Amino acid sequence: MALNNNRTTRTSLVGLEDRLPALRERFWAKVDRSGECWTWTASVGLRYGRFAVRRGELVQAHRFSYLLAHGSIGEGLYVCHHCDNMVCVRPDHLFVGTPRDNTLDAVIKGRLRPTGPTSERSYHVKLTADAVRTIRFRHAAGESCQMLADAYGVTVSNIRFILTGHTWKAVVMPPAWRFQARDGERRREANATRAKRPLIRPTSADMMARPAFADRFWSYVDKDGECWEWRGRRSASGYGQTRVGDRHGQVHRVSYALTYGPVLDGLKVGQHCGNLGCVRPDHLFLSTASDMALRRNARGHGTRGRHIASSPGRSQPGERHPSAKLRAIDVVAIRAACAVGTTVRQLSAQFGVSIQTIYGIRHGRRWRCLPIEEM
Repeated sequence: MALNNNRTTRTSLVGLEDRLPALRERFWAKVDRSGECWTWTASVGLRYGRFAVRRGELVQAHRFSYLLAHGSIGEGLYVCHHCDNMVCVRPDHLFVGTPRDNTLDAVIKGRLRPTGPTSERSYHVKLTADAVRTIRFRHAAGESCQMLADAYGVTVSNIRFILTGHTWKAVVMPPAWRFQARDGERRREANATRAKRPLIRPTSADMMARPAFADRFWSYVDKDGECWEWRGRRSASGYGQTRVGDRHGQVHRVSYALTYGPVLDGLKVGQHCGNLGCVRPDHLFLSTASDMALRRNARGHGTRGRHIASSPGRSQPGERHPSAKLRAIDVVAIRAACAVGTTVRQLSAQFGVSIQTIYGIRHGRRWRCLPIEEM
């Protein structure tokens, strides 16, 4: 009996006549005939053997064995196993049948059991009807869903579905359980309204005041060079990060606070050296956001380290951009090659950029500083 839906378009050996002797020899070379079942030893997919009859066409091994023995399979029919061994390809262990025959064979052999949330015979069931009744009574007595989930090895969602009747609807509870459940709900509501001790989290200033925090912080710093380099975690922008209380803080700000005191709100901590990973205190200074922007502009670096032009806030165009991989002559060559029919994939491989970049250059969305009409 075959449990999976093994439909295939190949129902005969038509088109394989000239290659049939070689296919037959290659097929049986992959079969172990030493046991009662002849076991397929090559590729397996969805628990059934697979055999390539030609490039791009895979046939299930037991179906091909049946084709070799009988020549054809009726349209819409399955090839099933008498032995229920899914990798068996022995011809006398195989038979054909309709989908209905396949299902009946599974039911007769006990391989197909009814499924559903109320069935104890489901393959996925973890509880019994008695356990469901016990869960409902224990919850009515005051036990929480989490305690019941831990006790029975299921999830909290499963317990809630059992209690609300979304699952195990066939398990009927006595009327007295309803009154007991209401009493348990009242007790749980009363417990939830009791005053609880508030959870107090340490602030960043409290954390940095602890000696253990400073020792751990400086253990991640390499002090060998001119700049004291941070060796821990870094953000996408290049600054080091460390855990301070319940949040992450930039390490150069933490270094400044450990050395000189807290950083006032609204102020930035800059680096004279321009090294984003440097935490050396005498390389750090306090500044406002506007002063920091002016310093970056004076150094020729804009937001996130991008090179800026003489006009503030604009990035340099073309090959003067620090992220540019192409030169103007390359862009001209790309547009000329596109005009004569060279594919974008070939140009992408030739110039070492993505296909999207080639498309953008060809249509003028990229390298706008070099208009298409100038080619």
